[in-house]
Amino acid sequence: MARKAFDVVQEYHIDKDVARNIRGMLLGTNVLLPIDEDPLCLANAISKIWHKNLDPKIALAEARKEMKNEKNLFKEIF
Repeated sequence: MARKAFDVVQEYHIDKDVARNIRGMLLGTNVLLPIDEDPLCLANAISKIWHKNLDPKIALAEARKEMKNEKNLFKEIF
């Protein structure tokens, strides 16, 4: 069954506080083979949660906005 992008991002947000000594994480197929979102966008949102301590909704919104800006810039160049 397909999962929604927010569900994946929320899962990594919850797992962030499991232990104090976590130094990194592996992104699995739930990010690399996502559902309704570009994997780069999901990875970017998860990075914002871990490094900037953002709320999952805000992190996903910022990541989507950045992806949109990058796609528009790419279209302008080419």
